[in-house]
Amino acid sequence: MKAALYCRVSTEEQGNKGYSLRQQLEALREYCQQHEYEIVGEFEDRVSGAYLNRPGLDTLRDLVADGGVDIVLAQDADRITRDPGHRAYLDNELTSRGTRLEALDDWGDDSHPGQLLTYLRGWVSQGERLKIAERSRRSRAQKARDGLVPGSGPAPYGFRYDRDKRTHVIDEEKMVWVRKIFAMVADGKSLYEVANYLERVGAPSPRGGQWHRFTIRNMILRDSYAGTYYWGKEKRTYFNVTEIENGEKVYKRRSTREIRPRSEWIEVQVPDSGIPPETIARLRLDHRTWESIKGDFPALEDCLFGYEVEVVDEDADVIGVVVEDADVLAMAVA
Repeated sequence: MKAALYCRVSTEEQGNKGYSLRQQLEALREYCQQHEYEIVGEFEDRVSGAYLNRPGLDTLRDLVADGGVDIVLAQDADRITRDPGHRAYLDNELTSRGTRLEALDDWGDDSHPGQLLTYLRGWVSQGERLKIAERSRRSRAQKARDGLVPGSGPAPYGFRYDRDKRTHVIDEEKMVWVRKIFAMVADGKSLYEVANYLERVGAPSPRGGQWHRFTIRNMILRDSYAGTYYWGKEKRTYFNVTEIENGEKVYKRRSTREIRPRSEWIEVQVPDSGIPPETIARLRLDHRTWESIKGDFPALEDCLFGYEVEVVDEDADVIGVVVEDADVLAMAVA
C-alpha cells in the first residue's frame, strides 16, 4: 500500500492549539509503519483550511493524478478541510483515481453509512469553526465598547498599534507626512501633485510601494485622523486565488470589502493627529464629490456625462457612484 501524507497548520492553530507539522508527520509515519504502508510523498501547508487551493494540497493532488498512490493520510479530518462539501469533493476526486482519502480520526469507514459519518464529522467541525469565529467577534466588539482597539489589521498610516495599551498611538515619523499631505491639499495642491512630491522626496508609503492619488484621497477621508476609529465599519471577506505568472502557479490572497450599516459601527477615540479639525472637515467635504474623482476615470466620466452623481463609498478599493435621476449604478475600480 503506497501512502501520501498530508499535514496542515495555520499560524494561529500552531500557536494556540498545539498543532505542529512535525507532530503530525511523526504520527502519520508511525501509523504507516504499523500498517506497513510505503510512504511515497509528504506534503504540508501553512495556510487556512477554509480553501482548497493550497500549494501543498495541489501538489499532492497532482501526484495522485499521475497514479501510484493508494491512500492519502492526514492526522485529523480538519487538517484536510472543515467544510463537508470540500471533503466530499476531494473524496470523489481521489476515488476516481483509485485513491482513498483518510484521516486517523475519521468516524466512518468505506460503507455508505460510514461515509455519512465522515461528512457529519466535517459538519460538526465546520460548526465549531463558526462558533469560534463568532465568539472572537463578540470579544473584539466588547473591547471596542470598552474604548480599546481590537488588534486586527494594520493601524492607519501615522499610527501604530500599542499592544500594552491596546489602542492606536501616534507614530511621529509617519504622522509628519500625514500632516504634510493635509497641509499641501489645503493649500490647493492636487492629489496628483502631492503624490509626485512624496515620490520625489522618498516619503515612505503605507504599503511600501508608490504613492497614488487614491492612497492620498483615502487618507483624507479616514476617520482616525479626525480622532475617531470605528470598529465594525467594514466587513471584509478573504479568499485565495491561483494565478499563473511566468508559467508558474502563484497563490495570492484577495479580499472584498463592504460598508456595514452605520448602526453597527462602534466608536473608539484615538489620539489627536495634530491636524486642525476645520482642515479635516473641509478636505473631507471637498473630496466626497464626483468632481474630485471623475478625472481619474475618463471612460466613466464620458459614460455619465450629463448626470448628477454622488460618491457612496469612496474609502474602498471599488468606488461606488450613484447616478441621480437615472437607473444606473457605475463601479470604478480604484
